[in-house]
Amino acid sequence: KYAEDVAKGALKENMNPGNIFKGTHEEIIDAVTDRLNADDWVLVKGSRGMTMEKVVQGLLAWADN
Repeated sequence: KYAEDVAKGALKENMNPGNIFKGTHEEIIDAVTDRLNADDWVLVKGSRGMTMEKVVQGLLAWADN
């Protein structure tokens, strides 16, 4: 619901646009894994209501391959 506002705020504070991911869980997983190396670390932040554990599970599945 507020992803666009959060992204705009991050851009306003000079965050690299290539490091901002928003969309469905699957879109976020795809966008992040396209940029990851095997030894990278990722912080996933979101409320419990956003079920971001689905993103974590997708990233872990990618890492296991």
